[in-house]
Amino acid sequence: MDRTEFYLFKTSVNTHIEINELTPYLKETIISGEWHFDLDDVDNVFCLYCESQIKECVEQLFREKGFSIEELNYLDNEMQIMKTLR
Repeated sequence: MDRTEFYLFKTSVNTHIEINELTPYLKETIISGEWHFDLDDVDNVFCLYCESQIKECVEQLFREKGFSIEELNYLDNEMQIMKTLR
C-alpha cells in the first residue's frame, strides 16, 4: 500500500474560474486525500495530500485539461507548516 504524502506543485492555474473547472475532476480523482490551491503564491501552488499513485493521476489530469503542473521541492520546515494546515 502506498504511503500518504504531501506534494506541492507549481501550476498554470491562474483564476478561481479555472479552479472551478478542475474541481469536479479533482473530487473524482482524489477520493481519499486533501487538496487546495494557493493563487496568492507566485507559482499558483497546488497542495496535495494523498498516496503517490493518486499524485500521478492528478498530474495527468492537469495536463489533459491543458494546465501545466510541476512538482516543487520543499524544505523540512515547510513540511512542518504543511502538516499544521491539515
